[in-house]
Amino acid sequence: MRKSLLLIITLLFWAVPAYADFQETNWQFNKTVKADKEGMHAIQLDSDILAHTKNDLDDLRITNDRGQELPYQLLLPTSEICYSQGSTGGVNSDAGILNNVTKENQYSSITFDLHKPTLNNMIWLSVDTDQDFLREVKVEGSSDNKNWQLIHKDKIFSVAKDLLDTKIVYPQVDYRLIRVTIDAEGQKTLAITEAKIGYTPVEEKDFSPLPGKISKIEQYEKETIVTIDLGVKGYFVDHLNLEIAGRNYERDVEVFHSYDGDTWFDLSAGRIYHYQWSDYNAIEGDLPIKQACGRYIRMFIHNQDSPPLEIKDITQWGEIPKILVDLPVGVSHLWYGNVESKAPQYDLKKFSNLVNQKDLPLLKPSDQEINQSFVPVEKPWTERNGWLLNGAIAVAAVVLGFVLIRNMKS
Repeated sequence: MRKSLLLIITLLFWAVPAYADFQETNWQFNKTVKADKEGMHAIQLDSDILAHTKNDLDDLRITNDRGQELPYQLLLPTSEICYSQGSTGGVNSDAGILNNVTKENQYSSITFDLHKPTLNNMIWLSVDTDQDFLREVKVEGSSDNKNWQLIHKDKIFSVAKDLLDTKIVYPQVDYRLIRVTIDAEGQKTLAITEAKIGYTPVEEKDFSPLPGKISKIEQYEKETIVTIDLGVKGYFVDHLNLEIAGRNYERDVEVFHSYDGDTWFDLSAGRIYHYQWSDYNAIEGDLPIKQACGRYIRMFIHNQDSPPLEIKDITQWGEIPKILVDLPVGVSHLWYGNVESKAPQYDLKKFSNLVNQKDLPLLKPSDQEINQSFVPVEKPWTERNGWLLNGAIAVAAVVLGFVLIRNMKS
């Protein structure tokens, strides 16, 4: 009985693969970076690195000139919006709502009291109506609630209930009081049920065009399929901008991405439109993504019975990934290209969000070098001979059952 149990335990022990710490011979490529001073740095990844890493970038490693591993953390763009909000059922000073006024067939307005001069450049409105609407709004600022200065004019609208744009973006100001007025223009007044005011720093939206090109446009009945090749996977795509010829259209769009061009994953969905007539012009050609993508992006533009759109160009806006690392003075090595590596777990992940990315020195790696001592990681014996392990386990199970039955009889 004991011998049988010992055999089973031994077989199960063999089935557990063993993984060692960083070994230079297991990584196929490397680049060098040079730091003039020690401390936190950002290292800009490039197309060489993205082309030869795993899809999840888990095989990145950094070592100093003595071969010691240095912890790092992948940096991803963030965009936080700070705002105050409140129900408009009455005065709510804690939420920043001073008053809410509705004049039937004339206008509705809401006033925010920020209590002190506060930066703001964005307002969200919720209105009480089941009807489509297109209304002009104006935003004003004041320091004393007596003298008001015009800040911005805009329009809000709702079409078929599911296409709604009631966000107002304007140049940043720091008035204590902000008033937004919706003109009724002789129509039914829109009652404001909720409002938010906030500020989004412009620099947090400073994305750049990414490499990529349209590789294929396919026209089918009721839909257009557009495929984009970014060249490599791993780019953080904030949004896609579609340049469309013509006007007065509105289309739903679904977006997918792929690492190999065969298997596709959901990415996002949105709507593009362009309304234009004598007294109105509104256009939306951006599709939000906000995700690291595979090499290929595919869009399904649903035309229904309308003619296909003429796509003039598509631009991918986003960032090339960076990593955060505490570097010593001198040359360090960035390693990549190990399909068997696992994601490292460093302490840096717990507090990297506290590091101010804007002040980090940015380093660009050298040209790619092939590791001449590279030896592919050999899979564990049990993985290479899985059939033998399964057979051994089956035999062990039969033996154990036989031993148990015999013991029960005795």
